[in-house]
Amino acid sequence: MVKVAQGLRRHLTIERAVLLTILLFSFAFRVSQLDTTFFGPEQARIAQAGWEIASLRDFHTFMFQSSAGYHNFPLTYYLSAIPFFFSDDVYALLLFFIVINLVPVWLCWWFTRRYWGWRAAALATVVYASMPWVILFSYRIWNNTLIPPFVMLWVVGCGLAFGEKRPRWMMLAWGAAWLALQLHVSGILL
Repeated sequence: MVKVAQGLRRHLTIERAVLLTILLFSFAFRVSQLDTTFFGPEQARIAQAGWEIASLRDFHTFMFQSSAGYHNFPLTYYLSAIPFFFSDDVYALLLFFIVINLVPVWLCWWFTRRYWGWRAAALATVVYASMPWVILFSYRIWNNTLIPPFVMLWVVGCGLAFGEKRPRWMMLAWGAAWLALQLHVSGILL
């Protein structure tokens, strides 16, 4: 019994070390690209609106027109206000976008490990975390950048609801899909 417990403890330690390594490298890849951040009029509008909400100057309740010409809900503004509660620097907002895009990396690990084991989780997470599109847009102030955490929450909710026959988790899936749709029209692709 003691040998089983020691083996399990060693196994869990290896898993945690692999996950931590993947998350640290993911963070490093994203932070190393901060000097190439594109900051156009739409990014400035999102940052300005987030700062206004955080400093209690304005509460945006209207839809805003994106650069593609269609209207978006102001959820992006409210999510962008979170880092401005702690700092007025735009780098805080960029770091917030990086950190929020590490959440789907961790959720990819959790979901894959739950159903296929930690080795499959390590492979899937490395593949997801190193995709050029994911790295390129994870630090960009953009509506689409906020969608991946909600997509992975949708996947987790559907996996728990349908795969494990736990229908209460459909609320998580529907809520995540609804928020992804609020962030950007491409959320329909869920």
